[in-house]
Amino acid sequence: MAVTRKHVGLSAAGAVLAGVLVSHWEGMNLVAEHLPFDPPGVVTVCGGITNYDWPWLKVGMKFTKEQCQEELSHVAERYADKVVVCVPSLPTMPPHRQAAVASFAVNNGPTKFAGRRSAAI
Repeated sequence: MAVTRKHVGLSAAGAVLAGVLVSHWEGMNLVAEHLPFDPPGVVTVCGGITNYDWPWLKVGMKFTKEQCQEELSHVAERYADKVVVCVPSLPTMPPHRQAAVASFAVNNGPTKFAGRRSAAI
């Protein structure tokens, strides 16, 4: 029997909204690239997923809009799981607040939101 991990930080609606929110403000680059404002060695795709999230990500890899939207919601869930350490009420917040918190964590990292109590992704 396969065991699946449940994300504790976001509801399903919160995860979907977070993916949409991130892509709305970050844009949607469907081809992985090094952006001029990113530190050396950082590759970004889908408006916010980096090679820190996906160590296998390489410059030039291509994704569809649908793949990006789905993957952004998964990345948002992972980041929100780290934030819930210092914001235990996150799972009970309305989906729009969950999405805002997750978007901030994706953009700035969970340690910026939660301080040093949050583990690195």
